[in-house]
Amino acid sequence: AIDGAPGSGKSTLARALAPLVGIRAIHVDKFLRKRRGAYLTALRWEPLRQAIAASRTTRLIDGVCVLEVLDRIGQRTHELLYVQRMTRGIWADAEELIPTSSLDEHLQSLRNERAELVKFMGHTPDSGPSLTEQVIRYHAKYKPHEKATIVYRRADA
Repeated sequence: AIDGAPGSGKSTLARALAPLVGIRAIHVDKFLRKRRGAYLTALRWEPLRQAIAASRTTRLIDGVCVLEVLDRIGQRTHELLYVQRMTRGIWADAEELIPTSSLDEHLQSLRNERAELVKFMGHTPDSGPSLTEQVIRYHAKYKPHEKATIVYRRADA
């Protein structure tokens, strides 16, 4: 399985690796209902479960919160590749994903920043947890960046 923050290059890496090793890539993003909330709440679980079951051979699954996705459909992965988007040699998403304060304080700070941005931009705030909040909670619970068999550090162009 391939995991990482949104936009880190998971699907790009899966598309490149799958044909090299002769396996099928399953992109969890393809099972999202559009405009239906954050990632986990927007997934079409049964079609995803069916796609994985139909692929009887070894497969490569990529997506945000992939360990939780696999847990929810009763699957496991034997290997985890975690993609870190690097900027100037530093993990670009670490500050947002890995809180230095308590998880609740970190999330409240991000909510406050988001509310200010929404107010500034004149938008109506979304209801429910944001994708960012789901990904942060996922990292706190599953720690995929620590459990990964391989960490791929992708440099920004």
